[in-house]
Amino acid sequence: MIRPAGSRDIGRKNKQRIGIIHVFQKNGFDRVHACCSLPGNGIPVQYVSFHDIDDGLWLKFIHAFVVFRQVEVIYKTGYIVTMNRFGLSLWFLAVLFLPGFPALAQTTGAASALQNYNTGRDLEARNRMSEAEPYYNEAIRICQDEVARNIATSETYTVITWALRRQNRHSDVITWGERGLRLYSDEFRIMQTMGESWFYLGNYERSLSYMQRYTNALPRGERSSISFFFIGEIYRLTERFRHADIAYTTAVRLEPDVPLWWYRLATVREASGDRTQAIEAFQQAIKLNPDYQNAIDGLARLQRQ
Repeated sequence: MIRPAGSRDIGRKNKQRIGIIHVFQKNGFDRVHACCSLPGNGIPVQYVSFHDIDDGLWLKFIHAFVVFRQVEVIYKTGYIVTMNRFGLSLWFLAVLFLPGFPALAQTTGAASALQNYNTGRDLEARNRMSEAEPYYNEAIRICQDEVARNIATSETYTVITWALRRQNRHSDVITWGERGLRLYSDEFRIMQTMGESWFYLGNYERSLSYMQRYTNALPRGERSSISFFFIGEIYRLTERFRHADIAYTTAVRLEPDVPLWWYRLATVREASGDRTQAIEAFQQAIKLNPDYQNAIDGLARLQRQ
């Protein structure tokens, strides 16, 4: 069924309408922009890739990439878009999982980059960093190619900063992150990654600024717990122990199963003279890791007092 641009029938999740499509021209490239349409979630989602046919008058087999409440939902959706040269009539046909079209089995560049990144992360988590490196490199290559072809999205800049961060290329993270934020100023995932890289580059002031922007915007976001941990690290290293206590406490409330975080919390409580609370934090670290020698030593030190 043919519908005019602005139709809301691009896809559903759990029988809920989730998106709206707008078609427009920018810098000589025809683009499709998918936006979340649920109340309170008017989040720009993606500029999607396409095959350009006949000077941009026909766009076929576009793969819409929808991010919904921090859950990535890929709709392999075929769009046939027609327009006149003045852009006065915009029509599209949205067909979900059309049979007989091999192009629909492909993923967008951003999706492919994310897949490579996730594969790399899985390998790195299993202490197979040498095997992870090619996947990170491929994710970076795909993202750089999208930028070169002027089809980059917020996802492009997010994934490239993630991959560069895993390779400890912190200066490159800052360079690409700043480029991304110039285009997508509210992409908080990029801010969070830049905050980590500024930390490792030794610029605690900038790191703290980016981490706080992320946690203020997404206090329960996917990277909130690690962000609060980094905030605690900054305050600890700058000897603001009460502030560090608050940050570490927030981190362990969000993610209570990390022994290091409890140990750090114990040390700043000890430094600020809060002996009882420090003992409890040391005990929790040891409970999670009975062989945690630093925590064992810290607990024994306080119990001797």
